[in-house]
Order: sequence, then C-alpha cells, then structure tokens
Amino acid sequence: MHFIQKIEIRENERPRNDKGDTSTLKIALLAFGLPGLVMLVIMCLILPSQIKYITEGEAVKAELIYSSALSKSSKFSFYYNEKKYEIEPKIYSESWRSGQIFTMYVLNGEPRKARLRSDLFAGPMILLIMGGIFFYIGFKVGLLGYLKTELFNKRFWKEHPWVVIPASNAVETEGTVMEIVEHDTQRDTTINRRLRYKKNYSLVCRYEQDGQEKYLESAVFWTEPYKFIKPGTKVSILLDKTKSGKFIVDVNALFRDAAEKSGEITIPKEF
Repeated sequence: MHFIQKIEIRENERPRNDKGDTSTLKIALLAFGLPGLVMLVIMCLILPSQIKYITEGEAVKAELIYSSALSKSSKFSFYYNEKKYEIEPKIYSESWRSGQIFTMYVLNGEPRKARLRSDLFAGPMILLIMGGIFFYIGFKVGLLGYLKTELFNKRFWKEHPWVVIPASNAVETEGTVMEIVEHDTQRDTTINRRLRYKKNYSLVCRYEQDGQEKYLESAVFWTEPYKFIKPGTKVSILLDKTKSGKFIVDVNALFRDAAEKSGEITIPKEF
C-alpha cells in the first residue's frame, strides 16, 4: 500500500494566474481602459480649439429670442459689425427663458459659428468624465490587477518551495512521477478577490531511501501538466534528513526543462 505524504497549501500561497483570470483582466483593460484613454486623448485634442474662443474670440451679448421646452429648440439673436444674426446653440437647457441675455464668442470674424461658453466645454467635460471613469476602471481592474497578479506570482515563485528546508539539512534524491492527480476547486471570479482555479494538480512520486521504496505527493500547482509531464518522468526530490515527512518535489524544474526543450511555455526566471 502506498503511503502518501501531503503538504497543506494555504489559499494565499496559491498562484493567482491562469488563462481565464488573465483574460478577464485583459478584457477589463481593453473594454474600459483603452476606450477611456481614447476619450481622454480626444478631449485633449479638441480642448485647445474650444479655449481659443475664450482667449482669442470676441465676446458679444446675445438674446434668447425663442425657447420651447417641448421641442427643446432655441435661437439666439445678436449684432456683430452692425449686422443681426440668429443662430441655434448646440446644447439646450430647460432653465432657459425667452429674453435672457447670454455671452457668445465669435472667433476669426465668423459670427455664424459663435458659441456659448457652456456649449464650448460641454463636449470636453463629457469626454473628461466618461473617459476618466472608463480609464480608472480599466486601469485599476485591468492593468493594476494584471500587474498585481504578476508581482504576486513573482514573489510566490521566489518564496517557493512551500516547505522550506535549510540547505544544511537537504538531501537530494531522484524520484519518478507515478501519477498526475487532479484537484477540483471552487472558482471565484469576483473582481479584487483572491482568484481560484477550475483545476489544480499534484504529482504522486516514487523514490528509494535506505533500500526502501517510498511514495509522496507534491504540493499543488495550477498549470496543466499533461503536455510536459507524464508517468515515468524523472524528478528531483529534496528530503529533510532531520525531519521525516518534510520534503520538496521540484515540479518547477520539470516545467522549466520542458519549456527549454519545446519553447511552448514561458517560465519566470525565479521558477
């Protein structure tokens, strides 16, 4: 009968990255962050031309000569170079009343293109607010979430293995992978919560010690191993000579060696 030794892995010691979760972060960045950035760029491009009306244009007094809340239409009447003009604004407010006096701005001597101050900055303000909200969501959830995941995993691999054995106590031996074990786990994709995965894996390994055949199970990992690891694969195992049952199965090296040979996956340098 095989005696399997297990290592308990706490949730905060699990890596946070798989294809589904990475895709969620990238979608957030593309769906919110990128459109938000585009809106902010457009706002920055059109704002100077709007400001020109205030800084370089001529201010004229205009009278609201007609306002209909029902049709949401209005006209402004003003004189420019002793000639009367009537134009419709690009925006409408239900608070406007006929006879009200407003300041309009004429740029480059073109009275038919006169603009209200509120008219000038309505578009940029909408772009600023919407772009800022979208960019914040995309940046916070997408980019920062992705970077947070990457930094977490970088630290995770640097702190690997889960069971630390002092170098002076470590005895290295060669084992053989006997079985790949699948672990079904609950998946929680809620934003900003600890990510979990549909399946985790571990390896049941065999090794010899003092002439006896022994078995143990590696710590749980999240990368699907079937393309890179199979029963019969040799694996390095570190044993603690001072404490029975304390060990490290070097699963990282198996993936690293497979990656170097196939070039199909990228392994962090700390791996």
